[in-house]
Amino acid sequence: MRNGNPDPKSTCQDGPKKIHRQRTSFKLAAVFVAAAAVFGQPAAALADVVVGDSASLVAALSESQPGARIVVLAGSYELDEALYVPDGVTLAGEGAMQFDSANLPIGMAAAGRTVLKAATWLTGGVVTLGDGAGLQGLVIEDTEGRAGNVVVISSRSEGDSVAAWISQCEIVNASPVGVSPGGPTGRGVLLVTRNPNLGAAPSPHENAAVSLTMNQSLVRAPLAGSGVMAVNFAAHSRITVFLTGNVIGGGLDMAGGVSRPDEVTDSSVTLESSRNLFRSDSPLPSPFGWNIVAGTDAPVPGLAVDATHANRLSIGSTHDRIEGFANGIYAQGGRRNSPLANEVSMNELDIRASDLVLQTTAGDLLLFGDYSYVPGMPAGDGNVVRVVLRGAAGSGLRANRYEHSLTHLGGGNKLVLPGNADAFRQANRNIL
Repeated sequence: MRNGNPDPKSTCQDGPKKIHRQRTSFKLAAVFVAAAAVFGQPAAALADVVVGDSASLVAALSESQPGARIVVLAGSYELDEALYVPDGVTLAGEGAMQFDSANLPIGMAAAGRTVLKAATWLTGGVVTLGDGAGLQGLVIEDTEGRAGNVVVISSRSEGDSVAAWISQCEIVNASPVGVSPGGPTGRGVLLVTRNPNLGAAPSPHENAAVSLTMNQSLVRAPLAGSGVMAVNFAAHSRITVFLTGNVIGGGLDMAGGVSRPDEVTDSSVTLESSRNLFRSDSPLPSPFGWNIVAGTDAPVPGLAVDATHANRLSIGSTHDRIEGFANGIYAQGGRRNSPLANEVSMNELDIRASDLVLQTTAGDLLLFGDYSYVPGMPAGDGNVVRVVLRGAAGSGLRANRYEHSLTHLGGGNKLVLPGNADAFRQANRNIL
């Protein structure tokens, strides 16, 4: 790793690389009140661990205990290796988030910015969060051309539980959406219960639980990457996401269950979203604001995939905005990507949205109970999408589509919009 916060007066030369010294020396401090512990009293809070160069940041993370708060002094730090924030540890910068008149984040103030940027050779996620770990006041930036994700919250074993948080951070995703043997790439924030090795050992992390609470943060996706993705690659697993007051460039990419290739059944993703702006950041409108599906096979060419059954995606949205995308909400109960996949069946997607604003260039709503990319093959049977919109404002005349099934094959696939067309028009505006 290279040091942060370049100071022209202290720059030195080391072979072909310039190593920039931090203007402020660092200290590592972890203070326990031993006497209190001996007498059964609560231990004193850990003192902040303050670091001013990259090597000290790595050392502090490796040595930290639950309850520690590591403060990275203002400056720019190039990361040669991925960072892991251990259980119960907070990683904080000195940055101050700025807000617009709607109290949505617009970026860190120039003074006091703490920037953690991935080197081009770094692999995997730039920062991975453990259980109870959090990020605050940081800019975390990927490097264009690197195939990875920026912030990752991931299961680590079967039955694992990881709950993390992000507050007032700026996350820059400099990669387009992609898929690799290791999983999805090009995501600003990725939540995942893993199947680590495409059906080979080790086994999927079944019965895992992953969650994230993110507020007043900004995700940038200038190259049409995804803002926030949540996906279960393991059966009987749960992902929960709470988003409040964020600006999320690149939108949402979520799947209740994805078989890759082991069967995924009875898994769920739940999103509670309030007062967020989902926007397209790329020069041309990104295809979808919310790209969401309850159950699907993994889009890995040549991979024979087991069934995907009885998974669920549930979205509760209040006062959100989806703006600048070609299409606002692209939703399916079941989706088939490959002719080698077994049946995708009995998956359910529920959307409950109030006071949602949609501003798109092509279509506001593309809703399908069943969707297949394989001609002549349905996803499966019994896949359902339920949508309840109240107080929504659309873009007017658009190429919206509402289908029980794209292929009209299979059985019991359906789209449910409670009420009738008149009731829908009365409850919402400019959605045709």
